[in-house]
Amino acid sequence: MLRQFYFPDRFSDLLDELETRLAQAQDPRLQTLAKELRGLATSFWDLSDEPGQGESLLELRFLGQSKVLLGQKLAPLRLRFAELLTALALYPEGCTCEQLTLLVYGEGGNPNCCKTELCRLRDQMPIGSRPYRLEIPFRADFLELRDLLAAGRVEEAVALYQGPLLPNSEAPVVVELRETLEEALRQAVLVCGRVDALWKLAGRLRDDLELWESALRRLSRRDPRWAIAYAHNARLSHDFGVARGGTPLRVKH
Repeated sequence: MLRQFYFPDRFSDLLDELETRLAQAQDPRLQTLAKELRGLATSFWDLSDEPGQGESLLELRFLGQSKVLLGQKLAPLRLRFAELLTALALYPEGCTCEQLTLLVYGEGGNPNCCKTELCRLRDQMPIGSRPYRLEIPFRADFLELRDLLAAGRVEEAVALYQGPLLPNSEAPVVVELRETLEEALRQAVLVCGRVDALWKLAGRLRDDLELWESALRRLSRRDPRWAIAYAHNARLSHDFGVARGGTPLRVKH
């Protein structure tokens, strides 16, 4: 997923301030002017020669890892910043500070803490305000995974999936998306029934008995992978058992 516009930091800040002042004037004509100004500025910079036009300047690799590439260079980022970037990538139209606080910190979060973290993150990333949003073309592997699943491109989705979304994060927005993506991918692989996809995903999730059983049923005994699938299936069945009626229990990794 790419955002197709870019604002230089100083220009964006000045535009935010102007929009705020026009909005405070409580004049409908001035408020309309503020919206038109933002649209005109967006169109102008879409046609400019700013670096990265048509290319991704910011890349978020959060499936099974926490890597951020800015201008093709690795940008060291702590977990909280990665969580904020996840929320901003999910809502490219922008979020208020209160919305981001709920998404990242939960119901007991303090908006002031969130605002402080956002200010620190803006020192490293081009993020606009009112609302907070990414102001640089970006790609995110978790969004690409979602798009691949929606398009039915299951094998490509399995190849992209390197592990759970930000596995060490407990931010509500991350936990919800992590579980949704994993379950959507599981179901897509189980439904398609392709041996290679089942084998790869079972290897990623490791302790998912249902995936290993499905892979075992579809593998030929002459396939070298059959013995490995059998061993995993036997171990998981012994360790966790099966539900009544013989239905395998799904084991969270």
